[in-house]
This record gives sequence, C-alpha cells and structure tokens, in this order.
Amino acid sequence: LLLDILARDDFGLLDLVLQYSLSGADRQARLLYAAPENQPAEKELEVSQRWDFAGLELQDGDLLTCVLLVRDNRQPTPQTTRSDLFFITVRPDRDSIESDGQSGGQEKKADISDLLAEAKRLLRFSWDILSTATLVPPAELQQQQFALLRDLKELELEVRRRFNQLQTEAKGMIAEPLPSLFAAAGQQYLAAIALAERQLIEESLQPQERALTALVRIENEMLKNSMRSKQSGQGGEGEPAEQEQPQHSDDQQQSQQQRQALQQMQEALDELRLLAARQQQLNRDSAAASALPAALAERQDGLTADSESLRQRLADLPEAKSTGASLAAAGQEMRRGTAALQRSDLRTGAIHGQRAHNHLLESLRNLENALRTASANQIARLSDQAAGLAEQQRRESENSASLPDQPAASQEARERQRQLREQTGQLRQEVAETSALLENDFPEVAQSLRTALGQVDQRGLQNSQTRAQNALLYKRFEAAAKEQRDAANLLQSFAQDLSDSAGKLPPISSEDLRQMLEQLQRHAEEIQSAGQQSSQERARERMQQVRDNASKMLQNAAEVLQDPRLQQISDSLQVPVGESASSEVTQRTQSLFQAASEVLLQYLARYDLLNRQKFSRQNIPPPKKYKRQVQEYFKELGTGE
Repeated sequence: LLLDILARDDFGLLDLVLQYSLSGADRQARLLYAAPENQPAEKELEVSQRWDFAGLELQDGDLLTCVLLVRDNRQPTPQTTRSDLFFITVRPDRDSIESDGQSGGQEKKADISDLLAEAKRLLRFSWDILSTATLVPPAELQQQQFALLRDLKELELEVRRRFNQLQTEAKGMIAEPLPSLFAAAGQQYLAAIALAERQLIEESLQPQERALTALVRIENEMLKNSMRSKQSGQGGEGEPAEQEQPQHSDDQQQSQQQRQALQQMQEALDELRLLAARQQQLNRDSAAASALPAALAERQDGLTADSESLRQRLADLPEAKSTGASLAAAGQEMRRGTAALQRSDLRTGAIHGQRAHNHLLESLRNLENALRTASANQIARLSDQAAGLAEQQRRESENSASLPDQPAASQEARERQRQLREQTGQLRQEVAETSALLENDFPEVAQSLRTALGQVDQRGLQNSQTRAQNALLYKRFEAAAKEQRDAANLLQSFAQDLSDSAGKLPPISSEDLRQMLEQLQRHAEEIQSAGQQSSQERARERMQQVRDNASKMLQNAAEVLQDPRLQQISDSLQVPVGESASSEVTQRTQSLFQAASEVLLQYLARYDLLNRQKFSRQNIPPPKKYKRQVQEYFKELGTGE
C-alpha cells in the first residue's frame, strides 16, 4: 500500500508515526519520519512510503485500523495532532473461492453495510472524544460520552436483531461461521458498552475494533456465498443429468459427523452449566469469607484447570469458536482471582471471580446458540437427503414406465431400487438417532421428528419400495412405476415434515432471555433514580431516554418471539411522557417493566422446563427493591397459579 502524506506546522515537525492495530489486537507503531538532530526542523513534510504487509500475515477478513500521529517541536512538551481514522480490510480472493470445492449453501442476500458504517462512525467518534477530552467543558464531554454509550447499545441491539432476522428467513438453517461471527460481534459490543458506562472510552476501542472485525468477516462470508452461488449456477448449465446423482456416502458421513458434534456440544453445555454454578458458589463463599483464602484459591485454581480443559475440547468444533473465546477470557479472570486469593486479597479475588462468572454465562449463551444452529443444520441436512431420495425415486418411476422387456435392464433397475430402499432405511435410522439426541435439549423438535418418522412408516414408504422391487423382479413395469411414484411422493412429504421440525427450535436462548431480564432490571433502577431528581424537566428527559432504550430491546424480543404482548408493551413505552409528574411516569413505567418481565419469565420457565433444567435464580440477582416480587413470581410459576 502506497502512503502519500502531507504534513505542515508553523514552527516545525518533530516526527510522524503510523499507529495501527490488526483485527482488534494491541496497537503498534511504525515510524515514518523523525527530524534529524541538530538541524532546522521542517515546516512542511511530504512522505511517500510503501507499506509492505508481508510480515503481518494477513488473512481473509482481517481489519487494519489506522491513524497518523504527528508531533511538532514545541518545548518543553510537543503538541500532537492526528489524522482521521481509516480502515484497511482484506477481501476474499475470487481465485481462492473458485478453487474451493465447498458449496456456500444458500446465498445470504442480507446487507450489513449499514452496520459496518455505523461501527466505523462510532470508532471515529470515540477517537474524537479522546482527542478533545481536555478541550471541552465537562458537561459537553459527559454529553458526548452518553451519546456514544447510547449509540453503542443501539448498534449491539441491531446486530442481534439482524441475526435473528436472518435466522427467521432461513428457518434457523444458517451455517457456520456466520452464527459464531454474529455472536462474537455482540459479545465485543457488550464489553465495549460495559467500559463506556464507566467512561473508559480508550479501553472501549479494542472491543469495538474486534466487533468491527467480526462484522467485516460476516460481510466477506456473505460475499463468498454469493460468488459461489453464481459459480454454481453457471457451472450447472447444460451439464448432464447423471451429475445430479447425490453422493450418498458423503451425506451419510457428514450426518454422522454432525451428530457427533451435537453430542459433544450437549456434553459441553452440561459441563459449562456446572462450571458456572461452581464459580457462583465460590464467589458467594469468598464474599462471606466462609473459608480461608488459601482454600478459596485452591478451588479457584481447580475451576481454572477444568475451564481450560473444556476450552481445549471445544477447540476442534468450529461451531463453538465464540464459546472458546469466552472461556479463554473466563480462565484469564480465574487466574487473576487465584493470584489475589493467594495474597489473601478477598476483595480483588471477588471482583475477578464475578468477571469470570459473567464470561461463563456468556459462554453458555454462545454454546446454546451454537447448539441450536447445529441442530437446525442437521435437520436441514436430513431434509435435503429425503428430498434427494424423492427425486431419485421419481426418476426411477419414469425409467420403469419405459423399460424394455430385457433381463439386463430389469436387473439393473431392480438393483437401483434395492439401493434406494437401503438408503431410505439408513435415512430413517439417522432421523431416529437425531431425535434421540435432541430429546433433552429440544424435546418439541425431537417429538416432531418422531411424528414425521411415524407418519411415513404408517403411510407405507418401505412397503411401496419393497413392492416396486418385487414388481421389477417379475417385469411388471407399470406396477413398479406406480409404487415408485407413491414412494417418491411419500419421500417428498417426509422431507417437508423434517424441514418443518426445525421451525420448532426455540428462536432465542435462555441466556438471551436472562440478559434481557437483567437489562430490564437496570432500566428499572435508572427510572427509579431519575424520578428522584429535583428538576422535573431533567427527570422526564432522562426517563424518556430509558423508556426508548427499553422499547427498542422489547421490540427486538417481540420480533424474535412473535409475541404481541411484548410488542404492545414496546409501543406503550414509546408514548412521550409529556408534562406528567415524574412520580406518575415512574409508576407507569415500572408497571410496564414488570409486565414485560413476567412475559420473559414465562418463556424462560418454559424453556427450562422443556430442557429439564433448573433455573438458578441467583444467576441474575434482581435489584433489592424488586427481589421479593420476582421471587414471588417464580413461586407462582412453580405452583401453576
């Protein structure tokens, strides 16, 4: 890359530095110019250098975030100014895609250019805040920080909403790495939001850059899918029908690998839930000082080892990439907590323990999403196999209707029909195994698969294929063709029933629901705090902001869950507060928040019941003001009132 730079200063230029970070890693510096010692300083400087990326080992989807810094020769403290932030992205190479034998699946037509533009704008805005922090009044700086925080929250919600929209359009059948990349972007934005809430704007830059990198990689994946789709369409024109025969052995192997991955993720999910519960109990014991620091440190060290062991086992699963990243972050906090406890510093150990628990909960959410996506992909693969068998069976029916009365032709047709019957039996076995595998986590889906399997057996699929094979043996070609047509129709219906089963997968994970509940609790505290302000006008303004943020979150939940109750609550929160007294607004808003919480809790209780999991109410401790109401609500759910 050729860098052409022009810099001017009235007194003189001291040095020029290119500062950059690669995909959200630590920032690095490249010196482009340094003023010679004992010589008059240059007042105008033109630099033309070629930036060789060979040493960076760039890969598809990498992102360079760059800024130029120039200092003058002012004494004793030089002044520094900077260029606008600029970005360099690594796009996929068309030749490498053409040489890639894998199919990109369905073309993802979604456009995330608006998300990329907003992510870059917020990064530039963050740099602007840092550059002018000492030059603007404190009130204006606070206003800028609040605007950044608000926009980061809106972008994080939009990233989630866009992924949920894609899932809905694809009926949950989105292949990796898109789900992991969306999850990574959301996770990094949550980290940036947490830092921005504490006015740590500079610290928020790195997670923002990592989130932007994930969005760039999402766009690249969509671009590659589009290019592969076009190549597949062009390459398929005019090719003989024989090439449309499915590679059954490959399909069977992929299905087996997918079932193994599902089983590994299910086992990891159970282990991860246990890790989170153990970390939570350790945090309680540490806060209560119920054990010696050395004993607490030993327990924390054991948790660290178990967490690292789980992370290494998940490293071989591409679907669990984001989970592995969260586990790595949890392990880092655990090690820091162990060191603090070994120094008998219970306070610092508790801080790191709580952070580790938060990362474990994030890992849970990511793994639940990955399991849901992998389950949808497995069902889609089974549905595609059934549709492929239906097409083969239909062609065999057409062939049988025109078979010549020759022994060789009859024998070949009978052999092909025998193979089709065997492949259908193998497919039925795979559906049964998948149903058993999903029983604990998605019992409604498992039941739907069993129902589809029972219906196709009841309608006589295997019998039709057997009768067709026997008819070919006795050269009753018309009878064989009829049975084969019936079998083809039954297989096509079976494929549709399998596809419909994927629609019974929950559209959102239980950890997503818990996070929404936690966010509602924060909003409730913010409303209560705003209502206590002395200025009615300022209180109403702050309340309106909180209501708008809550409305957007509930709007997203309503779209995903298709729940009109949440939509109605979201619409009610958008109504301007007007000139109403702050106490009245507080009461109305808290009532709406409570109603929304009850709806979300119903979904959470339903999911936990279906998954045969016991929800630990301590995962998200409610504010003390509402703790009793939430506990009473859970009690009512348990008694069925």
